Amino acid sequence: MAEFVILCGMSGAGRTTASAVFEDLGWFVIDNLPLPLVGKVAELVEAPGANFDRVALAVGRNAPDELGAGGIDQAIDQLRASGSTVRVLFLDADSDSLVRRYEGTRRRHPLAEQESPAIGIARERTLLESVKARADIVVDTTHTNVHELRDRIISMFGTQLSHERMAVSVVSFGFKHGLPNDVDKDSFEVAGRGELQLGVLIETMRREGF
Repeated sequence: MAEFVILCGMSGAGRTTASAVFEDLGWFVIDNLPLPLVGKVAELVEAPGANFDRVALAVGRNAPDELGAGGIDQAIDQLRASGSTVRVLFLDADSDSLVRRYEGTRRRHPLAEQESPAIGIARERTLLESVKARADIVVDTTHTNVHELRDRIISMFGTQLSHERMAVSVVSFGFKHGLPNDVDKDSFEVAGRGELQLGVLIETMRREGF
């Protein structure tokens, strides 16, 4: 049976970042999914030949009001009826932080298109009270940057393999010009006497699972 995570929460609390992290961890991510389609997704995931064992559904992005009035409860019940494991991850942040984030991006809040973000945030918080109460995990991102949020999600949902496995890229470059501009800050420089030694090293790392 598939494992589902319903990703929801306050607008501006980091749902887009969280969706990207789940995708990096190998989850099949559907962003901005209308709740009425959750049942259909469950059918497709469990269909013969489907190869989706971990699915993250980001809901309520453009219509947070649909999460209220039992909408999220119905979605959870539909998924669990299929025998799947379902967890609800709710992202939250205090209202002052959310206002500052909206002001920094100059975006309109989906519940206050013609009003200040503070008004939309207050409305959304009221609508999502019951959703937050039912959530399995609540993550407060008030004092969390995108890197810390990524680490937090990896620690909760990343398997040991996806979290700890090292990704290796082999790049050939002219030493006199220094490291390429796009290399990772945690890169290691390895030198060898010819391609054969480097080839042996790479093959050994491959066999060790890197």
